[in-house]
Amino acid sequence: MNKVLFVSGTSGNGGTQTWTRQYLNNYKSEDFELVHVNLSARRGLLAEASFVKRVIDGLLDLREVYFDVKRALKSDHYPIMHAATSGSLGTLRDYFLVKLAKKYKTKSILHCHYGCIKDDYQRGGLLSLLLKKTLPLYDIILVLDSISSDFLNSIPKLKGKVHIAPNFINVITDVDLSPRTYKSIAFIGNLVPTKGIYELVDAVKSLNNGTTLNLIGPATNDIAVELKSRIGSDEGKSIHTLGRRPNNEAIAYMEKMDIIALPTYYSSEAFPISILEAMSKGSLVLSCPRAAIPDMLTAVDGGLCGLLVEAKSAKSIADAILWAQKNTTEADELRRKAFEKVSTCYSMPVVFDLYSDYYKKMLG
Repeated sequence: MNKVLFVSGTSGNGGTQTWTRQYLNNYKSEDFELVHVNLSARRGLLAEASFVKRVIDGLLDLREVYFDVKRALKSDHYPIMHAATSGSLGTLRDYFLVKLAKKYKTKSILHCHYGCIKDDYQRGGLLSLLLKKTLPLYDIILVLDSISSDFLNSIPKLKGKVHIAPNFINVITDVDLSPRTYKSIAFIGNLVPTKGIYELVDAVKSLNNGTTLNLIGPATNDIAVELKSRIGSDEGKSIHTLGRRPNNEAIAYMEKMDIIALPTYYSSEAFPISILEAMSKGSLVLSCPRAAIPDMLTAVDGGLCGLLVEAKSAKSIADAILWAQKNTTEADELRRKAFEKVSTCYSMPVVFDLYSDYYKKMLG
């Protein structure tokens, strides 16, 4: 059995960390064994510190991860290193890790879990230089969306080594796809403005036709105050702010809802797990065309399997909801196609086989 040195973080609630935990817990192969090196922040919640402290702590973390990987490569033979990255300043770590892999004659995969690669590469500055220096050193680069893949493969030094590798989910076949009225909507996730929560609230308020919205997730004090002001007298009537809920409760809400809305324009949006969960639970997805979302909501037959709305537009959101309510048969078909898509393309066995194929490709 071939050992894969798997370098990725597990601490926190971010998409990459969630993906890592699920991968470690569920990946099984007769050909490959994952040996994990945890690159999670080792000095607390860096985002809560000053910029200078975050930089210093980040460099110290990088040093520890570097030596952990070096010790692993020195002590045993690893034909493959599979490193996950969320980009930004983590690209500096990605550079040093691939230099180590080359030193020890280990093939390398960089798995990019962010959707702004094209912007980072083109905007200039230190991050752009780091990407241009780092990416060509890896043997295979895995990205989440077709925009990133098409762009990177257009660069001569990277052509042919960039591939799409989507996120995954455990799909259960017993799902409720019975007809819906599309009057119940939920947003599930961190309540931040760039996820489109204000526009979503304004859209539901404008309908005034019995449509309800449940906002599930944590919010800072400032955002909670702004939401309360926007919702006004509709709180507890058409709109309910339910705060943070355990994951099992959030999933239970999702199963009851007709529409799961994520009208995001978050700059670092990548491959939202909440959309995969909604597709797998038989809910209709409403979102914006950012990062991998258009790929996710493209059905197996090439049409749509969800509602794509204009970013920052309460009117576009309201119009999409009204369309579903007036065209319930067509909306039901979108849900059926979404379940087919998640089952065919994003279920654990399908994606794990894809990952294994890349490992085999590395070994020739």
